[in-house]
Amino acid sequence: MNRPLAIDLFGCGGGMALAMLLAGFAVAGPVDVDPIWAEIIRMNFCGPDRLLPHCSQAFPLTADLLRITPQQVATMLAIRLDELVFVHGSPPCQDHSYGGFRRRIGPGHDCLLVMADWADACPDAFITVENVFGVDDSSRFHELICRLRRNRETQWYKTCATWWGVAQHRDRIWVVSAPQGRACP
Repeated sequence: MNRPLAIDLFGCGGGMALAMLLAGFAVAGPVDVDPIWAEIIRMNFCGPDRLLPHCSQAFPLTADLLRITPQQVATMLAIRLDELVFVHGSPPCQDHSYGGFRRRIGPGHDCLLVMADWADACPDAFITVENVFGVDDSSRFHELICRLRRNRETQWYKTCATWWGVAQHRDRIWVVSAPQGRACP
């Protein structure tokens, strides 16, 4: 049986990719611009005694999502965009976080809109976006929500990790976007 295909954008250390694998998804690859994160993911995921004994050279993919299209990513990963059923992204949060002094000057602003580009490129996939409290104060966040709601069922929520039994207080914003005609969880 083939497992449904997912992708983790702005993958950092691969936490969401790990969750996807444990939930039964095949993961096309965490994608992140930082080669250090890529090496950490490769060390943790790939190898004979790891979750993925046979990683491809493109897993994880080091790429700047602000400068390449979803189709280019799909080509690099040797997948088709219409195969993806789940697309997740955790764009950089420093521009929006209280810890990052809410600078609103860096690339994190536009990284939010990368998620709308992926939703357009994968109309049949479920899309999730995770970020920090404060992102909902940004114009790019509201632009993301408007773009998603054009053709999709989209909701966003404020949550805290402690609500789910995690021993760390982490306030987060989650956007959940379902394909047109599908219920938004």
